[in-house]
Amino acid sequence: MADPKIINMPLIGFGTWRIPSEQIGICVNQALKDGFKHFDCADSHENEAEIGPFFSCLEYNNDIFITSKLSSDNHEPANVRNACLSTLNKLRQEFIHLYLINNPVRTEVGFFPLWLSKEWLQETWREMVKLKESGLCKHIGVSNFTAHKLNWLMDSELPPENNQGNFLFFIIVELHPYLP
Repeated sequence: MADPKIINMPLIGFGTWRIPSEQIGICVNQALKDGFKHFDCADSHENEAEIGPFFSCLEYNNDIFITSKLSSDNHEPANVRNACLSTLNKLRQEFIHLYLINNPVRTEVGFFPLWLSKEWLQETWREMVKLKESGLCKHIGVSNFTAHKLNWLMDSELPPENNQGNFLFFIIVELHPYLP
């Protein structure tokens, strides 16, 4: 039996950020034809609803690995589950392979930043753990976290299983204790 903590994720993924919703379908369809199996999505990309029909095709559905992200304006604990359910609905999936906290910053709707605190981040993380326990996500993690903020979650009952860094080259030295 496979270890549930090991993420069998294709190493190369197709990113959907900054692809306009009217063009994303063409791009995703071509990526699928070209053999991409990993797709990196996020609610904040504002194109998940256009991507979903391609993922729901029986031809591809069992072969793809989907990463999506909880946007900063949904970090309130009461919003986490509904945000995940919304993403699942848009992507037409029963679960997300890897669901990440997109940034270690809580914002209000409209992206007005609020003060960040360790407690706020831990509250959000506890809700992420519940998503995994419920089966809505196979794996959970973070994105764009520095080692300092990642440390805030490492003592959790279930620490992050992944730290995706779009700007990883800026923080790689900080993350060396967590690299294999």
